[in-house]
Amino acid sequence: MNYLWSKNIEKSFLANIYLGIFKWDMVKAFPEQSASEKEIGDKFCERIDQILNENVKKEDIEDTGMLPARYLKLITEEGFTRLQLPKEYDGHELSHYNTFRILQTAIRNCFPAGFTLATHNAFGAGSILSALPEGYLKDYISEELRNGGFSGWADTEPTGAANRLVSTTATLCEDGEHYIINGRKVYIANGSIADILIVSTTVTKEDGTDEGCLFIVDTKNQGFSVDKVHDLMGLRGFPIAALNFNNVKVHKNKMVSMKEGHWRDTFLLEPISALGRMFSLTSASLAVSKKCLTWMKDFCNRKKINGISLGEYEEIQRKISQTAAEIFAMESVIKWGIINIDFENLADRWWELFSTKNITTLFANHIADRTIAVFGAEGYEKAQSKKEIGYSAIELEQVFRDIRGLRISGGVDFQIDNRSTQLWLEAFYYNSDFDIDVVKNNFGVAEEIVKEAQNLSSLNKEHLIKVNDEVVKLGNHIKYLVKSFDKEELFAKQRIMILTNKIVREIYLISCCLSRTNAANKELANDYNMLTETYCIDSLQKIQSYWHQLDCELQQENKNPFNILGNRILDGDLDTIVLENI
Repeated sequence: MNYLWSKNIEKSFLANIYLGIFKWDMVKAFPEQSASEKEIGDKFCERIDQILNENVKKEDIEDTGMLPARYLKLITEEGFTRLQLPKEYDGHELSHYNTFRILQTAIRNCFPAGFTLATHNAFGAGSILSALPEGYLKDYISEELRNGGFSGWADTEPTGAANRLVSTTATLCEDGEHYIINGRKVYIANGSIADILIVSTTVTKEDGTDEGCLFIVDTKNQGFSVDKVHDLMGLRGFPIAALNFNNVKVHKNKMVSMKEGHWRDTFLLEPISALGRMFSLTSASLAVSKKCLTWMKDFCNRKKINGISLGEYEEIQRKISQTAAEIFAMESVIKWGIINIDFENLADRWWELFSTKNITTLFANHIADRTIAVFGAEGYEKAQSKKEIGYSAIELEQVFRDIRGLRISGGVDFQIDNRSTQLWLEAFYYNSDFDIDVVKNNFGVAEEIVKEAQNLSSLNKEHLIKVNDEVVKLGNHIKYLVKSFDKEELFAKQRIMILTNKIVREIYLISCCLSRTNAANKELANDYNMLTETYCIDSLQKIQSYWHQLDCELQQENKNPFNILGNRILDGDLDTIVLENI
C-alpha cells in the first residue's frame, strides 16, 4: 500500500499538507456539479423520497425493528440497488456525487431504511466491480445484482475489525477447484438480508505463508447461516447480523484475484473502501446534521424565554452559526473529494476520502449533541411521547442514538486519527526515498496567493495566510518527529499521532472552505464568506489547542502521567480510591 500512496502524492492536496507544502494551485479550482448532472441526480432524489414517504413509517420500524418488504422490493425493482452498475446490467451508471446525493436524501428521510440502501451501494459486491478483471466473477456479481440481490461485506470478527489476517479460513479442497470456508463474522451490515457477500478470509499457501483473500459467497450455500441480528443502541431496523460459515464450499472462480498478498494492498480496493465510507457514513452524517439544523432553526423561532425569542440569545445564535459553518465545511470536503472523480482517478483522492470519514462523523455527533442541548428536555424525549403532549414529534432522541454508531463503524475515530498519521509516515518517510529536507520554512508565501483570491473577504484572506503558515509549521513538526524517533518508538506515541492528524484535518477543512468560497459566484460569495469566516475562527482556535497539547506530550518524554496512571488503574492499584462507593 505504501507504494500506491507515495506514487500518488503529486495528485493529492491532503498528502502534500503532511509534507508541509500548501498547494493552493491544486485546490483553488474548486469543483461544482454541472447543471445537467444535477438534473439527473434531482430526479433520483425526488423518486427515493417519494418511495420512502409512501411505503415507510419510521415509527413502525422503531417499534418492530424491521424494514417494510414493500420498500426493499421497490428499491431493487427501480434500480436503487444498482446506482453505479453499468446500464448493460440494468444499472444507472451514476456519478459518485449523484450517488452520494441520493443516499443522503434517503437517510435524511428515514435513517435505517436509507442506511440499508447506502450500505448496499457502498460495500456490497457491486462496489468492487471496477477492481475486477473482465470475466466470470465480474459477470456473476453483475447478474446477481441485476436480479435484485442485496449484498454486504463480511469482514469484522469477534476478535475485532483491525486484524490484518482474519480468523476465518478458506482451505483449498483436494480437487483443487473449491475452497472450504470456516469462521464467524459479526456486525455485518445487511448480513441478515444479503443474497451474496464479500467475505474476507485467510488462505494458507503451499509454502506456509498466509494471504488475506476475498471470496464472493452465495448465502444460499450449505453451511451458511445467520446467527443473530444484533440489537444495537440505535439503528433499529438496520439488518446488521452475526454470521456463521460452517464448511461453506465455494468454487475457486469466486475468489477475488489479486497480485498482492493481501486484499488491502490491492491497488483499487482500499480507495473503493474509502469511497464506501463516503456513501454510507459520510452521507448519513451530512443528512443528520442538516436535519438537526432544521430542527434547531424551527425550535428557536417558536420558543420564547421570558418573552424573548430563543433565537435572539447570543449563545443560541453562536450554536446555530457554528452548526451551519460546520455543515458548510463538511460539504466542502465532500465536494472536493468526489465531484469529477471516477474509478479511473479514485486513488488520487484516497487520502482525502479516508480523512473525510472522521471529519463528518465527528461533526454529526457534535451537532446532534448540540441540538439536544438547545432543545433541553424536549430533545431528550422520544418522538411518540412528544406527540402525545402536543409537541412536534421529531425523532431527535432516536437520531442521537443512530448517529453515535457512525463513530465506530469503519474504524473507531481516535484509532483512525492514530492510523492516518502512521500510514502517512510509513509511506513517505520510513519506506520511501523521500527527502525529509524538502520541507522548508516557507512562511508568508501565501501573501502571493492572496492576490489571486479576489472573492475572499479581508478576514478570509488573513485566514488563507494563516493556514499556509500552519502547513509549514506542520511540515517542520513532522520533520522533527522523523529525525528524533525511529519508527517503532514514534508509532508507540499514539497521542502524538492522533493530535498530529487532528491538525491535518483542520488545515484540510479550512483550505476547502476557502477554496469553495473563492470560486463562488458573486451571488453566493458574501454568504460563503460569512460561513467560512465562522468556521475558520473556530478551527484555528482548535489548531492552537492541538499544538499546545503536542508540546506538552513531547516535553513529557517517557514519563507521561496518563500512561503511568492508566497502568496502575488497570492493575487494580487504585480500586479503593476510584471504584468504591463514597
